[in-house]
Amino acid sequence: MPTAWFNEAMKLLEGEDDDLSNYLLSFQPEDRELCDKLADGVRAMLTRSDLRPLQIASMARLLLGLSRLPLTTPGVDVFVTLHTGTPDDSYAYEIGIKEDQLWLGGGGYIRGPFGGDSYGGWVFEVEEAFHSDPDDAELEWLDEFPDIALNYDIEIQDDSDESQLDWENDDGSAFWSFIESADDLDEEEDWEP
Repeated sequence: MPTAWFNEAMKLLEGEDDDLSNYLLSFQPEDRELCDKLADGVRAMLTRSDLRPLQIASMARLLLGLSRLPLTTPGVDVFVTLHTGTPDDSYAYEIGIKEDQLWLGGGGYIRGPFGGDSYGGWVFEVEEAFHSDPDDAELEWLDEFPDIALNYDIEIQDDSDESQLDWENDDGSAFWSFIESADDLDEEEDWEP
């Protein structure tokens, strides 16, 4: 039953068990805002009139995974590329989420008078035991993500396992509170008079 994973994690959380490592990705408290921006952008994308039904279903799976963060979501596996450009320049932003991983990427191409230059790569990645520390400038596009989501071309790869998805439990806020309180405890332990 798909709800068992969420229920087990909630039991551990409510029992004040501090070992939720099998259930949570390695987010930092400050990552919550980033995840909220991603979810807002996906909600904006869902308002597009040019989405096909299969794309809408994939975006719903992406939103489910994002809304449950920092908790992992068994069965989710969605990769979205948003891109735009002209023959002289192009830009692309990527979001991927799997049960045990969230990653963001970006890149592009700019043609100059003597050729062109391309750039890109992963700018943020979180797994069960790994957290990258992105430069704030690498994530500035998230401030414009709702506009990007509405206006850029979309490509979606969805390899989710629908039989594992838990559609009843889509709120990971209690787990963000756990991460924030654990961070507060760490700061108290490091504090010296």
